[in-house]
Amino acid sequence: MFALLVIDMQAGLFSPQTPRFDARGVVRRINELIRAARKSATPVVFVRHAGRPGESLEPGTPGWEILPDLDRADSDPVVDKAACDAFCRTNLHAVLQGLGASRLVLAGCCTDFCVDTTLRAAASLGYEVFAASDAHTTADRPHLDAEEVIRHHNWVWEELITPESAIRVLPTAKLLPLLEVR
Repeated sequence: MFALLVIDMQAGLFSPQTPRFDARGVVRRINELIRAARKSATPVVFVRHAGRPGESLEPGTPGWEILPDLDRADSDPVVDKAACDAFCRTNLHAVLQGLGASRLVLAGCCTDFCVDTTLRAAASLGYEVFAASDAHTTADRPHLDAEEVIRHHNWVWEELITPESAIRVLPTAKLLPLLEVR
């Protein structure tokens, strides 16, 4: 069974000081994935980074909250994390096992940190991983602009060698039919 994992789409990561590549488009495509998942009762799990006191993602602050533009339901599980890896010292694996998920679609922020690290950990744990190639984002880096970072990671993920099934990197339009089927 599939689960949709929405990683770190939080207000504090989408401020004018840190513009994200194609932020509106990414939010729109994540909402498309969420709607497709809901049509087939596919679980949607939100991952939220819990920053340290005084940081923009400090728990309980406005920046810690999931973006209000996302179609999040009160019944969607939310897993809080303190590392780039959403599985590190969290109950994410147990939540996914409880939902019967063995296949994950990943989307979110930031491509080069939390999305990448969580994708690799999921593959190491034996999940069949699908990355939404146009539904993750990041900011420009000192050495690469955000669009190049995203393109690079999409390529790397397709090339990763995993013991189970290959990681599949597909645009939202190709993932929607997979999520809509129960």
